[in-house]
Amino acid sequence: MLRDFLTKVVQEKESRHAAATDLDDIIRTSKLTLGLIIWTRDELHERGDPSSGSRS
Repeated sequence: MLRDFLTKVVQEKESRHAAATDLDDIIRTSKLTLGLIIWTRDELHERGDPSSGSRS
């Protein structure tokens, strides 16, 4: 029973490590650039659809 538990723990750790490695590769090879984005505190806390320009 302990052996099964430890085996699962190791497999989960290896799976997480593989996922993190894949994510690092994707981030490193991504060509996406967002540019400079600056929001005010009020803009960050606005409610509603930001594309409509309306505030609720």
